[in-house]
Amino acid sequence: MLICTMGRIIDIAFENFNENVLFRPFITKEVPPKLILPLQMTKEIMDKIHAQKQEYINHLPPRIHRYFSFFDNIREGEWFYIFPEELLHCIKEDNRGKFADWHQVYLRYKNMGVEEEKISEYMKEFGERLNMYLAPLENLYEIECYTSRQDKLYLGEKDKSKRVCRFCGSTKPKVTFKDAAHAIPLALGNHIFFNNYECDSCNHFFGEEIEPHLRQWIATMIFFSRTRGRSGVPDLIFENGMMKYDNDKNLFIIVQKGNGTGKDPKTDGQEAEIPLIQLGDGTPYIPSKAYKALVKIALSFIPDEKMKMFENTVSWIMNKEDNRDLPKIAYMLSAKPVMNPQPEITLFLRKEDSPSDIPYAVASLSMCGMDIVYIIPFCISDGTNFALPCAYEKYWSTFALYSAVPGWNFENLSCNTAVTPRLNLHFQQNKNSL
Repeated sequence: MLICTMGRIIDIAFENFNENVLFRPFITKEVPPKLILPLQMTKEIMDKIHAQKQEYINHLPPRIHRYFSFFDNIREGEWFYIFPEELLHCIKEDNRGKFADWHQVYLRYKNMGVEEEKISEYMKEFGERLNMYLAPLENLYEIECYTSRQDKLYLGEKDKSKRVCRFCGSTKPKVTFKDAAHAIPLALGNHIFFNNYECDSCNHFFGEEIEPHLRQWIATMIFFSRTRGRSGVPDLIFENGMMKYDNDKNLFIIVQKGNGTGKDPKTDGQEAEIPLIQLGDGTPYIPSKAYKALVKIALSFIPDEKMKMFENTVSWIMNKEDNRDLPKIAYMLSAKPVMNPQPEITLFLRKEDSPSDIPYAVASLSMCGMDIVYIIPFCISDGTNFALPCAYEKYWSTFALYSAVPGWNFENLSCNTAVTPRLNLHFQQNKNSL
């Protein structure tokens, strides 16, 4: 059976058990009973699921725990799907994921309260875009998606005694694996993806030497998306002041030293001036290390058998003196709600029979209210230098799934010396409050 919410999907099967009995909470009382889709969680349905749990929990394989625990995270009033296997038998195995993804997108609109007519329009556009832009990519790439979910996902070997760090190649007892290494930094809002491939030494190296530069590069996006790290939403510190978020009042607070250089709004009923707040220099960061942090994130999700393709990439990440030119990265503000988003990542790994003049590996990372699409550089099988404009343009046009959408910004993060951001804020008095 397949169960789908807007944040999680499970595809589960039971051997030597008629799964149809599990559908009793979801069918109508009429004869013959009907399964109505999508379903909306109610207290009545939850009570029926709980009663079933008491009936079957001790008589079925361990995976029944996974089945029942799935419903613990569905709120009352939330829409979801549950498909029996008899409805799925006509779907090819490699299309089950697409089927689930389609319905997950529908549920996101449904749970946002969008009218059904509008949802139909959006889903039609979504389908047309998939057919036009995703299908060609599927011919060239294997695609792996890691989307928001309720439970934690630990990537790699569970047994610490068998782990091999994919960044330094070390094993126990030379290194330890005591820390819960985040596959995406916690500071970027990740609370669910963890990396068993990363030893404590490398984890500390990334946390101290690499990841802070990514945080500073997108510091304003982390702040305005209210992305919570270990200690909540971080303050933004500048030479002439700071910005902080008041969680209780849901307010952004700006503190500026002195009187500033901007003009105060008029208070005599006339149209207000536009005040300018100059907070000055922020915390410096090294752009190439920000790129390294992005690539390290992507490598955390690469299947183990594919890592041999990235020996040069790992060497570049770990080597402080490796200052090669890098491909541009593309980024844009996300169309999704941006309040404290859980990061999501999609990996594109080139198929063996695809041409080598397109990148072997590309990542699309959604976090902190922005989408970032970037090449994982220096792969052994890449036959082109994607830092060159002509090579990059060919790659970007191939990824029409993204390039066909207007609004992308491009940035070269090859610089290996520190740059200092500056922040000037322009405000305009709301005329309705005058």
